[in-house]
Amino acid sequence: MEKIEFKIDEMPNHTFRVSKINAEEINAIATAMDLGDIKKNLMVNDYVLRKLEVNIKDTWVPVKKNKNEYLPGSLEDNAIAIKQLVEYFLENVVFKAFQKSSE
Repeated sequence: MEKIEFKIDEMPNHTFRVSKINAEEINAIATAMDLGDIKKNLMVNDYVLRKLEVNIKDTWVPVKKNKNEYLPGSLEDNAIAIKQLVEYFLENVVFKAFQKSSE
C-alpha cells in the first residue's frame, strides 16, 4: 500500500500517513468493528492510531506509541481529532480495500 499523506481539519498544521499494513490486518480490523461493543471499538481505535504516523520535525513517528503516549501531544485530549483520524483510516484504507475487492 502506497503511503499517502493527509491532513485533518482539527489539526491542519500536522501531516499524517498510514504506516505499512497488509491485507490480513485490514481484514482483521474490518471484522473487529462492532458499533455496539465499546471494548471492540477501543481496540479498533488503538490499532488504528498505532498504524498512523505523524510528521514531526521531518521524522515520521507513530501517532500512538504507548498506552497513553500520543503524538502530537495535544492529540490525547482531542476527541474530534481522534475521530477524524480513525474515520480517515476506515474510509480510505479498510472500506476502500473491500470496495476494490468487490469490483
